[in-house]
Amino acid sequence: MKKIFCTVMLALAMSAGVSAENAANGAVGNANGKTSESKYVPTEGNLAARARFQDAKFGIFLHWGLYSMLATGEWTMTNKDLNYKEYAKLAGGFYPSKFNAREWVSAIKASGAKYICFTTRHHEGFSMFHTKYSDYNIVDASPFKRDIVKELADECHRQGIGLQAYGQKDPLVEYKMSGFDMFESMTAAIREESVRILFHVRVEQKVEREPAAEVTGTNKDGASAQAPVQREEKKIYPNDPCPCGSGKKYKQCCGRKPLAK
Repeated sequence: MKKIFCTVMLALAMSAGVSAENAANGAVGNANGKTSESKYVPTEGNLAARARFQDAKFGIFLHWGLYSMLATGEWTMTNKDLNYKEYAKLAGGFYPSKFNAREWVSAIKASGAKYICFTTRHHEGFSMFHTKYSDYNIVDASPFKRDIVKELADECHRQGIGLQAYGQKDPLVEYKMSGFDMFESMTAAIREESVRILFHVRVEQKVEREPAAEVTGTNKDGASAQAPVQREEKKIYPNDPCPCGSGKKYKQCCGRKPLAK
């Protein structure tokens, strides 16, 4: 419960900070005579890409990745609220043995399509190509060990058909995978600080103290040492457990006979 409370408080604080920053930015923009919404102006390269897309008319969009193993759509991890660590285990069994780039591209080209758009990485973060920036890809994380995107690109170039790459990142998944440990450490520190402030206590480690030095017969000045203090032994009552460790009551064990002197 404390963990949930601390996490909620942290989220509220972060949201308030972002809202304040956005409000400040909006105030600065209005003060400079600019609105918060700026008009989008496409670049020359963007306009050229639009023209090519419009002229091509017909293309094939291929959605293919780990989600294909579950046959419930590319958004299955989100829609079914699957834990991303459990979902990632699918990579260990991803082996599309019948994939043939030449056959795929030939069939698509024969249909009259002018280009292929392929999901190189969808929202779950799994890359269908080899990359040095993450091991969560088809070459490093799956037994298939082949770069699907490279094979498609080489074959599209050979057959003269366009290839476009579609890539997405789910910010929540990316955040969890890159900052999970840091977030856990931060929440632990917040919990400890909250306890210290609310209850005025401080968590300290137990320190093992060294045993006191043995008292000798005389001190530094040659004076006799004081006699040790005699501690009064704890009184044993008849119904108390017997100190001999038998598990019986004292009156039924050693209490029946006088204690040895």
